[in-house]
Amino acid sequence: MLRRNHGVFARFAPFAAGAVAAVTAAAMLSGCGASASQPPAALPGVGAAQDSANAAVTATASVAGQIPADYKVDVEINPTGDATQDALMSQTRAMLMAYEQAVSRNAPNDALYQSLTTSFARGNLYSMINTFAQAGERPTGSVRFYGFNVKFTGKVADVFFCQDTSKVVPVSFKTGQKKGAAATGTAAFSWWDTAFEKNSGGAWAIVYASAQVGRQSCM
Repeated sequence: MLRRNHGVFARFAPFAAGAVAAVTAAAMLSGCGASASQPPAALPGVGAAQDSANAAVTATASVAGQIPADYKVDVEINPTGDATQDALMSQTRAMLMAYEQAVSRNAPNDALYQSLTTSFARGNLYSMINTFAQAGERPTGSVRFYGFNVKFTGKVADVFFCQDTSKVVPVSFKTGQKKGAAATGTAAFSWWDTAFEKNSGGAWAIVYASAQVGRQSCM
């Protein structure tokens, strides 16, 4: 089983209030050529995602989270021409959108992200989502994911990429009132690692996801 320790991680660590103070040791976790973004949707009820509880581990490009209209998720992936690498990046995007859906819903048990992850990845995502739920916050504005690349090491495949949260602002989940400010400087940039291993059926499964906040190389 894949085990890693990258130190201190946070999903929206740059936020100045609520969830940020609590997220000091949490781990977690996107299109062709130009930027691809999730079409905005009204904040949905939790029930819509529960039907996916028995979905297969392997995600597809058709998987898309439901994101509030005031939050834009841009995922910039360039096709590599390699079927395996492109499929792994597609799975990463699917997990990311499912995660953003759960965060927006304040729903740590949202079935969509759980259906797309296993092992440490699922547990790490749950912890991150629960931090937001306990703080009663959700993100607004826009977030950007970019610089995707795939690396194979033995039986493990890693998808690395960067995140820019400089235009993300936290608001109260209940009232929609602003609860913090967008991140600035290196605090707005994070470096991500999503790791895959093949399951018993031979399909790539997401077993680990983490983010390192304050990554200057992502600027």
